Amino acid sequence: MNVNNDEKKEEKPSTESNKNSKNKKQDKKQGAGFISQHMAEFRKITWPSKDDLIKQTITVIFISVLVGVIIFAMDYAFNLGFLKLNNML
Repeated sequence: MNVNNDEKKEEKPSTESNKNSKNKKQDKKQGAGFISQHMAEFRKITWPSKDDLIKQTITVIFISVLVGVIIFAMDYAFNLGFLKLNNML
């Protein structure tokens, strides 16, 4: 009985190592497939022209400054309002 148990113990590591090597091979294939799919999608990207990029950049800067000015004005107005309310009380 002990001999059979020892044989079974020896078989398990060998089958587990075979499974691990198969999994590693499959992982490598999946990784290579992922990279090739990624590159295929990357080739589909249409980059904006220089003129479009300049227009979009100017628009973003303008809107950012405009929003900043609006927030500043609202903050200043609320601050004055609260100061006047505080002086009244």
